[in-house]
Parts: sequence; C-alpha cells; structure tokens
Amino acid sequence: MKIKLSLLMWLCLAQIIVYAQKNSTLSVNVGATVPINDFASKDANNELAGYAKTGYSISVNYDYRLVKNFGLQAMIKLDNNDFSEADSKKILDSQTGANWNVAIKNWNATVFLAGIYYAIPISDKTDFTIRGMAGATSIKEPEATWTTNVNGQNFYVNKAEKSTTAFTYLLGIGVKHSLNSSLCLLGNVDYSDSKAEFNGVVYSSNFSTVQPSTSKTKLTKVNIGVGLGYKF
Repeated sequence: MKIKLSLLMWLCLAQIIVYAQKNSTLSVNVGATVPINDFASKDANNELAGYAKTGYSISVNYDYRLVKNFGLQAMIKLDNNDFSEADSKKILDSQTGANWNVAIKNWNATVFLAGIYYAIPISDKTDFTIRGMAGATSIKEPEATWTTNVNGQNFYVNKAEKSTTAFTYLLGIGVKHSLNSSLCLLGNVDYSDSKAEFNGVVYSSNFSTVQPSTSKTKLTKVNIGVGLGYKF
C-alpha cells in the first residue's frame, strides 16, 4: 500500500514538474493584414504608393518564457495583399485618354522576425503581452500587364515581377489564454514597417523601348490575427 502511495505521489510530482517546465509555446496564427500610409496610397504623385488592399496573413510563432514576465519570440509570417487594379486603370485611362485593361498580381511578403515580449497577467489563465521584434522581409513586387486597343491596333506594357529583401521591425500587443495545460488561444494586433527598393525592374512593350528602372515603397501594415498554441 505504501509503495503504491509512493508511486502515486511521484507520478503527481512528475506531472507538476512537467507542467512547470512548459515555458515554450508553438502557435499558428491567421488573420488580416491591413495596409496603411504609403503602402495603401493610390496617389499617382506619390512615388512610394503601393496600391495595396487588405489581405490575409499566416504565421508560425515560437516563444520561450525566460522568467516570470519576460520571454523571447521568433516568427515566420506570410502576408498577401491584393493590388488595386481599378485604381491603376483609373489613373492610366485619365493620363492617356485610352481604355486600358489591367492585370496585376498580388503583393507577397515572407517575414522572418525575432525579439522579446513582456507578459502582464490578467488572470490565472490569461496574459496581456507587449512585444517588439526585428528581422528581414523577402518582398515580391507584383507582375503587371496593361493592354489597350487604339484604332484597331493592340498595345501592351508588361512589368516583370521583382524581389528584394528589406529590414523590418514590428511592435505589437496580444492576449494569451490557456485552455488547459497544453493548449492556448492567442490574439494579436501588430504594427510593422519595411522600406523596399526594387532595382532593375524590367519592362517590355510592343510600341516603345522601356529601360529597366528602380521603384520603391514602404510596406507599413497593421496585422490583426488569432491563433492556437501548443505549450511544451
């Protein structure tokens, strides 16, 4: 009887130790990525205008709690934003007097970040978190094709897709709520910013010669997401 009781106590103690050592969380978050400032601008006179629309975001996150309130975080995130073809067409039509067809792919960004977070307990199961991260973003400026017909003759301009890498920082707030000893729900609102420069952007056309050029934009976004995490 004493042996069984001792084994039961050791099992209970082992469970407590395992639970106490669950300082890591691996999570998957999904949500919206909302362009702001220059990235959302549709102003033809703004050379940094990104013509971006609200899109979707998917991220994989890892955090490790170093002490009671402080921890480390790492993130890999994919952001996808539609390009506003309607605004591009409106500007081109007004500038040329022709009726253009516009086909432009999406903005794509793959983000790699690492940083720290501070957790403020709200209850036994819920923390409010503040985080700051920095890293790099691989950004693809979308391929675009403009076509029109003037007096029975077809004209086109094509801009090839171009990639670059830019420094990125992120500031965010969030909530982490434990469902049980292994699972938790997460919510986040993050502000991020990257300044991208695309060198040697290639254009082709059937009515004029277009030299490679350089374009710039600032990918400033607010991401709003929810996720599910596994604690271990």
